Amino acid sequence: MEAIEREEIYRIAREVVKQELDILLPVSREISDLKIVVHELVQAQVRTEKRFEELVQTYEKSAEGLTTLEKAIHELAQAQAKTEARLEELAQAQAKTEARLEELAQAQAKTEARLEELAQAQAKTEARLEELAQAQAKTEARLEEL
Repeated sequence: MEAIEREEIYRIAREVVKQELDILLPVSREISDLKIVVHELVQAQVRTEKRFEELVQTYEKSAEGLTTLEKAIHELAQAQAKTEARLEELAQAQAKTEARLEELAQAQAKTEARLEELAQAQAKTEARLEELAQAQAKTEARLEEL
């Protein structure tokens, strides 16, 4: 009986070892799979940190560019304000020039009217001189006759 019991104990021990191995082998595979996943996650974390650093650098460059752009916009706004002020000055000067041109045009019209009057007076004077010259000629002719 002792031999049967030994064989039975061996069989039971084999069965227990087999069951333990069946339990441990999948756990070992899961641990191995988890190690692979953890390794992949670590690599992904490293890539993420590298990408994050690149994004931080890009952000800093963008911030510097934005500061430069804001400064340029401010300078352009100042230049535009100066230009608008100068345009206002030029518009006022143009208005004064146009008013002066209107005054000169009116003065020219008056001068032309006065010149026309003088031309008419000169024509009358010349006609009168002609009459006087003819009268003088007649008078001289009469004087000679006498």
